[in-house]
Amino acid sequence: MSDGKNSAVSRRDALKFGALAALGASSMAALGGCAPQSTSARPAAGEGSHMAPGTYVGKALGHKGLFELPVTVTVNETSILDIDVPESRFEHGETTPILMSVRDRLFPRIIAAQSLDVDAITGATSSSMTSKSAIEDALKQAYAAAGFDEGSVEAFHMPVERSEEGVVEEIDTDLLVVGLSVGGCFALKAATERMQALNGGGRVSIMAIDRAGKVGGRSCLTHMIQSVNPKEPMGAFNDGQPFLDPEEYFNLWTDWVSDEDGNPLADLDVIRMFIDNSGDTLDWQLANGWRVGGADPEGCQNGTVSFHTVPAPMHQPGTFEDRRVIVDGFLKQFVAGAQAQGARVELETEGYEILYDESTSAVTGVKARNVATGKEYVINAKAVVMGTGGFGANGDMLSKLLPAPYAGAYPFLGTGTDTGLMVQSAIDLGAGTRNIDMSPIVMHIGLPHFLKKFPINVDESSLNNFTGRYSTWTINDAPLGLGLSGNQLAVGPDGKRFADENQLMQLFSAGIHVSSWPSYKCGHYFYSLWSKKALDEVAREGLNKVGRWEVYQCQGGVPREMPVPEIYDALDACVEEGMAWKADTIADLAVQMGVDPDALKGTVDEYNQLCEKGADDAFGKDPALLDAVEEGPFYAIKLMNVIFATCGGLTVDAKVRVCRTDGTTPIDGLYAFGCDSLGNLLNPRQNYTVFPAIAAGWNQTGGRMAALNAVDYVADAYGLAEVSTQTLPEGMEPPDTDKPMW
Repeated sequence: MSDGKNSAVSRRDALKFGALAALGASSMAALGGCAPQSTSARPAAGEGSHMAPGTYVGKALGHKGLFELPVTVTVNETSILDIDVPESRFEHGETTPILMSVRDRLFPRIIAAQSLDVDAITGATSSSMTSKSAIEDALKQAYAAAGFDEGSVEAFHMPVERSEEGVVEEIDTDLLVVGLSVGGCFALKAATERMQALNGGGRVSIMAIDRAGKVGGRSCLTHMIQSVNPKEPMGAFNDGQPFLDPEEYFNLWTDWVSDEDGNPLADLDVIRMFIDNSGDTLDWQLANGWRVGGADPEGCQNGTVSFHTVPAPMHQPGTFEDRRVIVDGFLKQFVAGAQAQGARVELETEGYEILYDESTSAVTGVKARNVATGKEYVINAKAVVMGTGGFGANGDMLSKLLPAPYAGAYPFLGTGTDTGLMVQSAIDLGAGTRNIDMSPIVMHIGLPHFLKKFPINVDESSLNNFTGRYSTWTINDAPLGLGLSGNQLAVGPDGKRFADENQLMQLFSAGIHVSSWPSYKCGHYFYSLWSKKALDEVAREGLNKVGRWEVYQCQGGVPREMPVPEIYDALDACVEEGMAWKADTIADLAVQMGVDPDALKGTVDEYNQLCEKGADDAFGKDPALLDAVEEGPFYAIKLMNVIFATCGGLTVDAKVRVCRTDGTTPIDGLYAFGCDSLGNLLNPRQNYTVFPAIAAGWNQTGGRMAALNAVDYVADAYGLAEVSTQTLPEGMEPPDTDKPMW
């Protein structure tokens, strides 16, 4: 740890940045905002092959296989000169902020290396790979235009070395924020404000890093925040009155997280702190330029705690994609404001090891690595605030920390940057965990992979509320629709029924003892069983018993009242691709599924008896949806539980300090928010939550409060660093302040 006189930007890097600025904007663009990967000289793929100079538009099928992504590539005879993509989302199907990170980071690296084999942008892998395929298509056109074989494009597939492999930079800073989700951006801004309040408005000694190539992480794709009685929304949406009684809400939350004997399974002090500060957090957001578009009474609490960032499609014109672009702008504004006050931000940089001083029993920093260049960082920090999204993308940790049936990797919705390395490092140095073994957040259901047998139909007269593009529909989604229909028979891997099938997409409003998305209890997947009679009805009348369509794991769905005579063709395609099974008897079907035949036959027999009786005594399903499974052929479709993030995490106290295994002793200098510590607020015996937007709320309020507490800790324990506004070459002393300037 240094004496606290240096900012988070080293002198060597300050000189490097100055030299780059002297090169001019065009040279900086070629570097893509960071050090490029390097490659050796490129040999020609074929004797004398070259491209016809010009501009070509390559295309590749993009996100979900819905729309092609056009990429414009300009070349001369031997080299790529320029790459671009359209900004209008109606010209592509990618998530706009993610695609723009590919444009800003990946394209300059491809140009600098003259190779398509540069690494994908972390957090934007799908858009990176789609872009590469489209660029290759354009290059093939350029070779063909010159009369050469398209195979000559192999000249642009050269191994690319990491340009800073072996380089280590040591940095001193007062505060390090690891993870720039929405909450991480809040932490960065809140820490900047608190530091300047304490240092008289001077520059700050803060550094922030994130594994992704953009700020916002997965949380920028969400749309709600939980906030208790924020004052400005009270005035805008509730005549200035509180939305609910916070004491009543706290008591309801306490009931939810308590066992049968009244023992809390979560940390009531953390819950109380969240309730008390969440309203102020949203008001702080709004005071800093954020906007909300509506308040929604979702959840089983007696009043509104759910607020939507503008635009809120249920309240005003706009789609979720409009909102993502707007949130991206808000976050960039927060980060830029902190940078203007001296904070240093490094993207594509992952923290992987927490540094700890045994003699002082305090955290002293983090080791990190740039995942694009290979550069290593030793970041000496007096306090570390971490919010890395949990460990949902780390199959090894899911296998090790979660019990059956939850153990193992899940398909997930998001950016894949929640690798859990910081969580594991904290555990390794003695941090405790809270509800680490509970189910991940199951909020979506999908097939094992998208079916591609049928065409995508585009309706240019309407917009999809979630994608923000033209609405689509396809028979590819018909098997998924069966798995969302209320009249199916759904069973777990054990062959037993587990829920009212009409509630598989249950939201947060049924009561504190009713879990949302009840298929979570099956673990990774469940099966949807169908007989010929029910499928014939779908063929004639359509998927009109789907309670609510999945929005992220589908390609647009199927119109509810449209007959689907192709249903058998779609199911047979699923059988061919290993996503469904077909048999003339239930016993044979069970064998193919890998389920105990006696268990499955017993379940089907019991269900058929309930159907004949006209009453679901087991789970209370609407009698109108009780369709017997009697006549073959029978089909079983595999449906995957798709997770958003992990729930359990590190133990923290009401100051968001990470605690040791005793659950109460803080580890000095270490703070964890968001999904890194979400388990402190939840009931481990249920899926995620019965109240809306806790993950987003804890990410944002937890991030802000962790940062404020961390700055206070640094100021009290060490004193804040004095950060000069002047950058000097190594060895030069600051000028004499008494010497006249003129």
